[in-house]
Amino acid sequence: DKLYSWVDSYLRGPANNPAAADILASNNMSDGWSLELVRLDSLIRHNGPEGELFEGNPLACSEASSVWNNRTSSLREAIESGAEMPPLVVVQGESGELSIWDGAHRQVAFLQSDIAEHWAVVRRNSQNAFDASEIDLRNESF
Repeated sequence: DKLYSWVDSYLRGPANNPAAADILASNNMSDGWSLELVRLDSLIRHNGPEGELFEGNPLACSEASSVWNNRTSSLREAIESGAEMPPLVVVQGESGELSIWDGAHRQVAFLQSDIAEHWAVVRRNSQNAFDASEIDLRNESF
């Protein structure tokens, strides 16, 4: 699948998120990918600045508020200056929810720039549904 190859290369390269690529590979998630225009406010984000509530979310992770704010601010400025951004990487959970696996900073920057939709490479579930809550990603940079 060409989209999966792009996702794997992107996560291991420019996104600097090899842990996500490893999880996708180890869970045989190489099929079911599509490029979709998604509503950004409908996506579940599993990370954010310290102090943001992610209680009860086994995938939650956070980073220092100053780091989070600097990243989202820089991205927002780039977006508002016309820079092109890569698609988000999104995986559909067992109950149908769409979770961001790469692009949480971009999602927030787009929303802060009043942009409601952006492209995402989405892995939709087939008969072998993947339950992301079974994997502990708290220490990963999603």
